[in-house]
Amino acid sequence: MPGQYLPSSYMSSYVPDYYGLNSFYPASYGSGYGSAYGYDYDNLCNRYANGVVYQVDCMTGMVQNVVPTYAAGYGVGQMIPSSYDYYNVPYQYRSLYPASADNGYWYAPGAIYQYDQSSSLITSVAALLSPGMTIGQPLPMGYSTYNVPYAYRDTYMDTPTAMYRYNNGYIYQVDPTTQIVSAIVASILT
Repeated sequence: MPGQYLPSSYMSSYVPDYYGLNSFYPASYGSGYGSAYGYDYDNLCNRYANGVVYQVDCMTGMVQNVVPTYAAGYGVGQMIPSSYDYYNVPYQYRSLYPASADNGYWYAPGAIYQYDQSSSLITSVAALLSPGMTIGQPLPMGYSTYNVPYAYRDTYMDTPTAMYRYNNGYIYQVDPTTQIVSAIVASILT
C-alpha cells in the first residue's frame, strides 16, 4: 500500500514487456518527473509484482502509488475494451464516481478506473477496492486452512461451533457446517 516500504527483493523486479506495460511504466523516471505529475519527489521507480505496478521513491523505497495491471485489472494509458460500453460501477460507489461527458468510470475486479469518454483511454485508477468477505456469503475457495494471525490465535481458535478466518485486516467467524460467513469479530487494522 502507499506509504509502506517495498520489500528490497522487489526493487529489481521491473515491469514486464508483455501487453506493452514497460512502455507505460518504464523502470524509472529522472529528476523533474515528480513536479509534472503532482508528486513531491523527483525519482520514481516502477516495480512489478503479482499483477501490480508499484511506483516507488527510488531513494527511500517508499511506495507512492499502486496500479493494478492486466493480471489484476487494467493499466493507466491502456484502452478500455470496446465491449465495455455501459456503466458498471457498483451501486455503493456510484455517487462518488458519476459518469460525465468527459470522464467515464469502469469497474473491474480490484479497482474503479476513470477513462476518457472520447478515446476510451484509462486516465487513472479512481479507487482500489480490496476484496473482502461479507456476512452471509459462502467461505471463498482457498480459506479452508486456518489463517488467523499468530497474535490473535489464542482468542480466535477453530471450535466445533465456529471457525475463524482472516482476510484484509478483519477476522471473520464462519459456520463450520454451512461454511457461511456469520460475523466480523475483529478488525486488526492499525
